[in-house]
Amino acid sequence: MTTMTINQRADAIHQQTSTINEIQRVVCERRRQDRRFGGPQTMSYPEWGSVLMEEVGELATELNDLHWPKTSPNHDPVETLRNARTESIHVAAVAVRIAEQLTAELTEMEADDDAA
Repeated sequence: MTTMTINQRADAIHQQTSTINEIQRVVCERRRQDRRFGGPQTMSYPEWGSVLMEEVGELATELNDLHWPKTSPNHDPVETLRNARTESIHVAAVAVRIAEQLTAELTEMEADDDAA
């Protein structure tokens, strides 16, 4: 059994708190999406793939801007970090919605199999 130092425990708690905070941001974004679109959306899987890739593209743009800062005097690295975080949350929220739809369909199919 491994014993942790107080600092190791504090680091582990900090990491868990950070992860929980980001997951809460994703949950809030999912709720915002449902309000915006009038409830959970149901799309075909190719449509979901397109939506997800659009969000990934926006995230990639922000990440590129972080790595290769714009030469514009108006470039704000803090704003770019915020934008990248927002886009990463959008990617996660769309992926969660896809997982929700997949789970709902799987649950329905399994129920049908059990009833047969």
